[in-house]
Amino acid sequence: MDNKLRILVTGGAGFIGTHLINDLMNDGFEVWGIDSFNNHYDPQLKRERVKFFRNPVSEVDMKDLDKLDEAFAAFRPEIVIHLGARANVRDSFGHERLYHQDNVDATQNLIDVCKMYDVSRVIYASTSSVY
Repeated sequence: MDNKLRILVTGGAGFIGTHLINDLMNDGFEVWGIDSFNNHYDPQLKRERVKFFRNPVSEVDMKDLDKLDEAFAAFRPEIVIHLGARANVRDSFGHERLYHQDNVDATQNLIDVCKMYDVSRVIYASTSSVY
């Protein structure tokens, strides 16, 4: 029986997420990524990046609690690495509600689902934009 540690990476189609998933898989972990593939950055570029690395990444918007629940039920992660967010603070001006939904509300959904599935370890990576 294979007992690989299961790690879920949010923002799995982003630049850091795809490289992290690739490295974790090369290190022998069982990894799955989720990403909303929103239009904040070129969604086609994200899809090509995922395909290039052959990473297991599913389209899941963390604002959709039901879809997030389905993803957790299917994969049962033991660790979550949270990279998923709408980045670039400058772009948020005039779009505050959207940024709040994608960053705050979605993260709250992630925390709630982690509690539901007894995920005890969550690694949260912020952004250099906070500096």
